[in-house]
Amino acid sequence: MVDEEDKVCKVNRCNSVCKHARTESMQDGQARPKSTGRARNKRQNQRPKAISTLRSPSVTQRDAERMGCGASGVAAADKQLSRPRHSRLGMIYGYLDAYKAPCHRIFRLYTNSTFEDLDAERTALASKVYPKIRVYCRERGYEFQAIDLKLSLSRKRYYSLTKLDTCVRELEKCQQLSVGPSLLVMLSERLGDRPLPHYINPADYEKIKDQVMIEDREFFHSKYKLDKNSIVPIYVLQPEQANFTRQTPSDTLEESLFNTDLMAIQNRQRLKIILMMASKKAGLVSTLIPTETEVILAMQANSPEKSCLWCHRAVEVFTPMPQIAATTTMVTVATTTRKSNDYTGKFKAKPATASMHNFIDNDEEKELLDKLKREHLHRLCQKTALMFSIHWSNEHGVDPEKVKAHADYIDIFCSRVEDKLKDMVASEIESRREDNDDSKDVLLSEVSHHIGICNDVNRRAIGRLDLLKEMESYLLSTSTYPYVVYGTPGSGKTSLVSMAMKLTRRWLPGKVNPVLVVRYIGTSPYCTSLRRLLYYLCVQINEAYGHPEDSASQELNDLVRTFPKTLTKATDKRPLVIFFDSICNLETYHSSRRLSWLPIQLPPHVKIVVTTSSSDKLETLAILQEYIDDKSCFLEVPRLSESVLAEYARRWLSEQGRALTARQWNVVITACKRYPSPLYVKLATNEATRWRSFDSLQDTWLELTVKGIFNMIFERIEREYGRVLVERLLGYLAVARYGLSEIELEDILSLDDDVMNDVYLDSIPTIGRMPSLLWIRVCDELSPYLVERVIDGVLVKAWSHEQVRETAEHRYLGTQDKRRMLHSNVADYFLGVWSNGVKKPIVTRSGEFGKKDRFVALQPLQFLDGLPNNRKLNELPYHLLESDRLGTLKVKALCNYEWLSAKMTATSFSDVIEDFTMAFRKYPDDEQLRTVYETLQLSKDALRLDTTHLSSQLIGRMSRTKGLEELLKQANASLSTSMVPSLPFLSPPMSQLVHRLQGHTTTITAIDMTQDGKYIATASLDESINIWSVHHGILQASVCTDNRRIMKLKYADEDKLLLASFADKINILHGETLVAKHSIHVRGLDGKAPPLAVGGKAGRTAITVRPGKLVLLGIVSAGNVMAEIKDSILQRSSEGTKLDACEDLAVYFNPVSKKQIVKLVNLDGKPVIKSIKIPTRERAGNNGDDDNLIAEVVVTSSRSIIVIGRSFSDVTIFDSSTLRLIRRIRIKNDQIHHRAPVFRFMCEDEHLVFPMQDAIAVCDIAGDDGKWYGMQHRTDVTGVVSVDMKTFVTIATDNVVRIWDVSREDHTEIFIRNNWDSHKIMSKMDAYNKHGLASLNETPSDIVDEEDGEVLTSTDVQIDTSDQHGVKFSNQQNLLEDIQILSEGLFHTDHSIHPSERSFEVIQQIALIPGSVSYALIKSKFADQYSLTIWNLATLNPVRRCIFYRSRHRSRDTFDNVKIVPLNERIAAIVVERRIVLVDFVDGFVIRTLEGIIINDQIVLFSSRNQIGAVEENRENVIIHDAKSGEVARIRPEVHTKIWGIAAQDEGLGKVLVIQLETRDCVFEIWNVPRRCILLTLKADSDYLGIRLGEMVLTNDCRYLCMSHKNDVIMVWNLHTGQLVRRLKTEERRRRVNVYAVVGTERMVVGYDNGTIVLWSLTEGRIIHKFLGHTSALEILKPSNDGQRALSMTNCGYRDDERQLILWDLENGSKLAAFRIDYFPCNTYPKDSIHLLFNGNVVVIPGDAIGSPVSLKVLGRQFPPFEIPTQWPTPYQEIDEELLLDFSQALGQGQILVSPHENEARLDDNKDGGEE
Repeated sequence: MVDEEDKVCKVNRCNSVCKHARTESMQDGQARPKSTGRARNKRQNQRPKAISTLRSPSVTQRDAERMGCGASGVAAADKQLSRPRHSRLGMIYGYLDAYKAPCHRIFRLYTNSTFEDLDAERTALASKVYPKIRVYCRERGYEFQAIDLKLSLSRKRYYSLTKLDTCVRELEKCQQLSVGPSLLVMLSERLGDRPLPHYINPADYEKIKDQVMIEDREFFHSKYKLDKNSIVPIYVLQPEQANFTRQTPSDTLEESLFNTDLMAIQNRQRLKIILMMASKKAGLVSTLIPTETEVILAMQANSPEKSCLWCHRAVEVFTPMPQIAATTTMVTVATTTRKSNDYTGKFKAKPATASMHNFIDNDEEKELLDKLKREHLHRLCQKTALMFSIHWSNEHGVDPEKVKAHADYIDIFCSRVEDKLKDMVASEIESRREDNDDSKDVLLSEVSHHIGICNDVNRRAIGRLDLLKEMESYLLSTSTYPYVVYGTPGSGKTSLVSMAMKLTRRWLPGKVNPVLVVRYIGTSPYCTSLRRLLYYLCVQINEAYGHPEDSASQELNDLVRTFPKTLTKATDKRPLVIFFDSICNLETYHSSRRLSWLPIQLPPHVKIVVTTSSSDKLETLAILQEYIDDKSCFLEVPRLSESVLAEYARRWLSEQGRALTARQWNVVITACKRYPSPLYVKLATNEATRWRSFDSLQDTWLELTVKGIFNMIFERIEREYGRVLVERLLGYLAVARYGLSEIELEDILSLDDDVMNDVYLDSIPTIGRMPSLLWIRVCDELSPYLVERVIDGVLVKAWSHEQVRETAEHRYLGTQDKRRMLHSNVADYFLGVWSNGVKKPIVTRSGEFGKKDRFVALQPLQFLDGLPNNRKLNELPYHLLESDRLGTLKVKALCNYEWLSAKMTATSFSDVIEDFTMAFRKYPDDEQLRTVYETLQLSKDALRLDTTHLSSQLIGRMSRTKGLEELLKQANASLSTSMVPSLPFLSPPMSQLVHRLQGHTTTITAIDMTQDGKYIATASLDESINIWSVHHGILQASVCTDNRRIMKLKYADEDKLLLASFADKINILHGETLVAKHSIHVRGLDGKAPPLAVGGKAGRTAITVRPGKLVLLGIVSAGNVMAEIKDSILQRSSEGTKLDACEDLAVYFNPVSKKQIVKLVNLDGKPVIKSIKIPTRERAGNNGDDDNLIAEVVVTSSRSIIVIGRSFSDVTIFDSSTLRLIRRIRIKNDQIHHRAPVFRFMCEDEHLVFPMQDAIAVCDIAGDDGKWYGMQHRTDVTGVVSVDMKTFVTIATDNVVRIWDVSREDHTEIFIRNNWDSHKIMSKMDAYNKHGLASLNETPSDIVDEEDGEVLTSTDVQIDTSDQHGVKFSNQQNLLEDIQILSEGLFHTDHSIHPSERSFEVIQQIALIPGSVSYALIKSKFADQYSLTIWNLATLNPVRRCIFYRSRHRSRDTFDNVKIVPLNERIAAIVVERRIVLVDFVDGFVIRTLEGIIINDQIVLFSSRNQIGAVEENRENVIIHDAKSGEVARIRPEVHTKIWGIAAQDEGLGKVLVIQLETRDCVFEIWNVPRRCILLTLKADSDYLGIRLGEMVLTNDCRYLCMSHKNDVIMVWNLHTGQLVRRLKTEERRRRVNVYAVVGTERMVVGYDNGTIVLWSLTEGRIIHKFLGHTSALEILKPSNDGQRALSMTNCGYRDDERQLILWDLENGSKLAAFRIDYFPCNTYPKDSIHLLFNGNVVVIPGDAIGSPVSLKVLGRQFPPFEIPTQWPTPYQEIDEELLLDFSQALGQGQILVSPHENEARLDDNKDGGEE
């Protein structure tokens, strides 16, 4: 802490300095030796100099500059700091001298004025102007803070609390922080009061004392005492004891101040007169008046016309002031009139009138005022000076409430000041915008933050050379482990890290230029959570090594995986050194593996130094000691020795310019010996700097603990400023998440009624604001223990040390109620409850009631220029949670659309998820929070692409809306443009899927789970091994190996180790960090991965095989061979050996051996081998070979042996003791995955679990229970693990790890329980109700299908598969139980359909009905049933449905690939089995089958859709059908060759047919269809010979023919001239054309394989617009009818990350809206199923998950709500029954006419899937 007199030295160096030398006792009581020469001069120059209290004859420019250098030692040191590498890149590299103070977005305005004469103006500014300026700045993303130290304070209170250095320090802070105006000067006819000097140097004191009259000398001597503890002795003004004496403990600060003795006031007045008269006689000029000092400092700033505003008020009419012999000084309670030689003074009460004489200075001070205006303020007259004049009222002074003229003056005054300030603010904001404001550079802000802390710590640090030497040795060593520095709190760990950061460049040899990174964990939001810490570390390292394009993902799992890879960028010339201070403060989701992300084996040229507390509750040090084997990588910071702590104390005292008497020094040293830590020594020394040499013994004592000293400090501040104020101010700092800014502190204190009552003596204040001076003084007292940091672009105050915070929390947050209250007050502030003019009620303790505007800051989510309010976004959820305001948390934040959108846009998706994670720690079971959270998680990929997807994703997923109606309402009313779905059809939340973990890029080959089920390990062909947290879904650790095919992972040694099997080796890894411990080479495997199992006591024995031998390895003993057991069945080859173990039993089987023998080995004691011969089982029609082969052998915890057949249809269970067969389970294998699964079966806790395509089946091998969990993987499951049969972890072919909780209720779950008593099948699928199946409310018997249903038998019951209608009983000698799990009866009989489709109606095609406004024809499939449905797109309801009927001999997939082409409002052409069938889809009958067989489903329409054209099977003719008359015509090309393809106008309105011939020279014939004549023949240029062209498209007027060529060129022919007119090709090389479509008659839109879309002009051949938004190849590209918009879509496979629809504005070349679709099996979204309707306002897509089409409406700020028009009268009457389309005869030859009445008889026959 910088002492007060030292501060005054720095701010008043313009005054004369008395150069006195003295010889006084040093700290240890010894005499200071005299010295001469250079050493003495150097020492004297370093000493703080006592200042003269009197004015120098003149103020020079140099002196004024010295005045402005600041009161803070930090600021002074900053100015002396050399910055040769002052640049952004310098800080990224870690150069400390490149530090640049962060730029603050604040306007901090210091208000300078005198007291009573300008009280009305000050009040008006505070209540009328400053709030408006604050709103003006706030709306533009800036803060505005007005500092008026005199506001709401009496004169006496003000002068009792402040000193000149306080005013100057606040002014300098305004100049330093403010980006614009920093000073507002208000002057009238007074310059202000001259305060008593607090300090007088000895020389001036002696001169003054000699001139003091004899009768006043004793009085004068009693008021100033010599303080010898200052390096240069100085006389100190003694305080009046009555000022702060409380009469009773309950007295407030104001009561104490106003209950003073009148004699104390007389004494101060008398002393002031004595000083003034004596100084004149001594030839000394009086001290500077505060107003004068502040103006001079302001004028020395750069461009004062931009930073200062002068308001001058001239008084036009007043009575001349009479001459007064001596100075008249205004005081609050009395005025003084004095006769010559009369120092007693006569006091009288202040006159009731406001005579102007009382508000005008005497001649001397008036001359100073004129000089100030003339020499300094005249520079502002042209630009920033405002002149006012007023008529003074001797009765009221300036009183706008009583004098109308004064009210008008105040209005004019406020208006002009407001306008001027707004102009100055706007000018600065604009200039900063042009100068590229760095405040938005989060990385630079974060790096600057930590470098600033490092520099600040180094300025105060005292080196401990022995410890620094140890750190230097580590940095120069070849160690590959991190280095851990640990010690007790306050032992100096942070200082060591900071000094090491500074010295590292000196330590490293040669021309090595390292990259240094430092992070002080917990000091900013970006280094508090693990995710943010790793993200900004990776970004900084990437940029430092010249790879800024390697942008890091903000997902924690990705960061844990990529952080070790990022470290590998270090080189020998540019090594990397990272310092983590206080790593124990890192916030993680759990404690057991909270440091598994830290690389233990470091790459070459990388060093990491971490510090941690040895008393950390989370046992961080113990975790690190377990991870790091090298004990030389640990450095303990010991306690200070007696000599070192004495040296520390001397140095810190010297830095403060202080000394101690021998008695005081003994007190300090004795206390420090009891607690020898650097923190305590520093605290004790800081307190000792307050001691004066004349202080009594009772005032010079110290507490003996760190917390004790902090409590002592807090008690002292409470005595001086009041307990209520101090308690609340420090309480708010204690509950703050990362700190509070000064503006926030003042606002929150102003909203606290207890504080306001205490400050304003239980009266209603004039202005509802906390006096600035009070909290400023408290913060000044705490300045050594507070630090200032830039958080979210705002300068905040926070505790400098964790122990200060802990002490404040213990002292001021003693009860949970008090903690909640303070958090709630802070939450109300960030909610803006009392902002924007809302008056907050206040009730005094005497019962007086009132309402006052507290003028607190607005709290919008975003400011006008789009800048986010990061303070609100980051702080509000935390304080609402801590105040237990769950309802407000949901309504205002986590379940509020505007808040979610604003935070996701301002920060990231991961930041929003962290808020939910924080909420779940307190409210884990809240349904609304969980619903929104899981919705966001499901939408993660979409929201990463673009946050504007938020509204569409919420609406498209949330079907359960209880309590979330307002959220969906807000999403529908969102101002951001989006495509909002009409129905929730995307994957819903609250399903059994808990986590979806993406960390591997290729096939996952191995998986294992810890015994407690908390963690899983996975391996992949991408050379990585990952460890995941099952509960949190977080990647704990990741390591890359050099071996591509890890085939087995096994936890061992109570999960402490992880074994990995690959390529002749078994690696033993640390179970948490994946650090390689040992590697075991297994001979004779020829590069194959050895089989692996783990058993023995505590899982410490590894079992593997090699040719001829079973090998037992000791895991703990570095993989030493414990035993090798020879076995003949392993002699030929050990490849493919099936191996498993549990505790002391191992089992294995060699498939190469011809013997069907399973071997058992006892691992306890001497190994003993037993054999089990597997019995064969013959089946009808099968020789049993598949069943006789063994796929897996498993040992259960009950020592049973499970043998699984190769075809997975036979499972046998043996008793390991008797070796007898005790059970057999039959599994129907139609559904079991056969695509080379990684881990098909698992057996845990007497349950057998195996994948069945996209589901898993669970069988209780001890009981009679079978379950099938239909988990919606939507891709094939390849492995599954579980330990409790509730939480399952699955891996699938999409390389994703999924974690499921089957105990959760889930409407997407398929749960089948086999009840052996009733043999019923139960289903929980909600979709069944929609399709006529039974619901859960119906009895089980209602949903049993006796013909196809399954029956599971008990012990003596066996199913006879030859007769499904009968059950035969048989007695078995071995009491075998056959359990058949027949999946055929669970859903339907069609096994060709993917399991995930069984419960959904899959929409295969959507065709628009011509002539209909809002109706579409939809072909869909449910089970093996196909239907054609008319849907009303306005209501999204089906109108009528036709079921397809086919002959039994026809294949079930007959209708799978049919194409529907509506011809009019009633008739459609259906292409089925290469025939064209005309159907009436309204009445549901087949009209006719058209003549001929065509080559594919490509048909074209002509003549208003009345004629149908297609290529015949022989490819020699184009057959033309007339849909009305049934006439047939054929067009044969003139060039006799095969036809390649045909094209016509898309809408079917044209008459032109384009025929492409299969020739080498690319010939096209253009035909007029109605006339049956050829129009022209086109031929490509010779350059294009032999090239087959792509799809042909015609413009609407049939003028241009366009097609792709070589996949990169669009060729354009003019059909009027027959010329090739354009070759459209982009400048980008190797860009392939994917899709294209014509827009109107003269434009064409083309989509390329990189996602780029180009709008071409066909007439000019130029690019009109280029659209960038997709990242992968396009599949669909459709323009709107009016040509204003276009819709594009990428592929929707499960490996495609984008799956995005984007709507484009073709006129402006901009992106309008986007929508991301979930992956759904077999959903390829064909081109004719996606439609852009109503001029681009509506998009229709299939909703396969709900069996309905879904409309996406474009909504947003630019688009008014659009409703799909309802066609009236309704063309289609809705009917309930289903019609039948009978194709049984239509697929034969010739025409077939069928009446609708003939179909009715067949409707009942369609229940079996449409077969006869």
